[in-house]
Amino acid sequence: MKFDFTGTKLNIRTWLASGNSYNLKIDNIDKGSFSGNNTATYGVSYVDSSMYDGRHSVEITTTSSTLYVDTIDISSTGQILPFTGITALPSVPLNLAAQALDGGIELSWGTVTGATGYSLKRSTTAGGPYSTVASNVYVSPYSDTSVTNGTTYYYVVTALNAFGESVISNEASATPMGSKRVILTTTMTNGDTFEYNLSKTELTTFLNWYDTKAAVAGPVKYTFTNQHLKGSFLARKNSLIFDKIIKFKYDEYSVSGIGTPTEVAEVTAGTALSITLTDGKVEEFILSAADYNAFVAWHDAKSAGTGPARYTFENPLKKGPFIARHEVVIFDKISSYDSEDFN
Repeated sequence: MKFDFTGTKLNIRTWLASGNSYNLKIDNIDKGSFSGNNTATYGVSYVDSSMYDGRHSVEITTTSSTLYVDTIDISSTGQILPFTGITALPSVPLNLAAQALDGGIELSWGTVTGATGYSLKRSTTAGGPYSTVASNVYVSPYSDTSVTNGTTYYYVVTALNAFGESVISNEASATPMGSKRVILTTTMTNGDTFEYNLSKTELTTFLNWYDTKAAVAGPVKYTFTNQHLKGSFLARKNSLIFDKIIKFKYDEYSVSGIGTPTEVAEVTAGTALSITLTDGKVEEFILSAADYNAFVAWHDAKSAGTGPARYTFENPLKKGPFIARHEVVIFDKISSYDSEDFN
C-alpha cells in the first residue's frame, strides 16, 4: 500500500493477524516492523504527531494477506494524495548573493536538484525575523523591487518541492541606491575631515540645514546616520557642529554606470582664483571670467549683509573619476582672496 499525505500528523489503525507483521516507510525512512505478538492486534499501531508540515510519502508492505488498514488519521487540514516517489525535503540553496540596483535588489542563488520553486524572504534586521516577499519563484536571478533606496535589506531563500520547504540559505544583504549619489567631504576648523556617502535627497537635507542655521535658525548640529561605516554596530551616528565647519565639497557618482564622466577641455583663458581660509589653507580655482565675476558679486553682496552664507564652485577640472564636483566656501571662513588673469 502506497500513498502521499500532507500535514504534521499520521496515525495508522490496523488489524493484524497473530504471527504476522508489516513494514512501514515514511519519506523513504524505515520506521520499523509492526506485528501482532502472536495474538490478533486491533488498534492504533503507528502514531507520529510532530512531523514537518509538508507532503510525505508512505509505504506499507507485508507478506501476510491478513493485514487490514482500518483508519488513516492525518491533520485536519491535510490531504491524502497519490504516491509520488519523492522522499525528502529539497536541499538548501547555496551561494545566495544580493546586488543593489536603483530601486531594487537582484538576488541569485544556486539551483537545487528536484526543487519545484523557491521562496524568498527578507528582513531589515540581520538574522531576521524574515517575511516572505516572493513564493514559487522558478528561476534565479530574481529582482525585488518592493524596496526603498537607502534601506539595507537582509535576504534568505528556501527551496520547495512536493514535500515542503528546505531550511534557509545563507543570508545576503544589499542597500538599493538611486542612480546618482554623492560623497560629502567636510573639513573642520581643527583640520579633521569627514566623508559621508549620501543620496541626493540626504545631501539636500544637509544643505537645507546648513542654510537655515546660517540664517540664525535651526539646531547647532547636524547628525548623519552612517550605515556604510557602521562596522559591527547596529548603527553609527556622526554629528557636525555648524561653526566648526570651515569648508565642504560633494562629488557626484553613478551607482548603475549611468552618466559616465566625460573629459573636460582645459581652460585656456580665464582667472586663477586663490582663496585663503581662516585656518591658513589656500583653495585654488580656475574660472572663466563669468564664473569669477559671479563669485565676486556674491562676496560683495554678503559683505553688505545680503545673500547666502556659502558659495558653490562647479569644478569640472578637479572632478577626477566623479560625474561632477561641487566645492563650497563659507563667507565668514574666508580671510582673503587673490586673482590672476591668464590667456
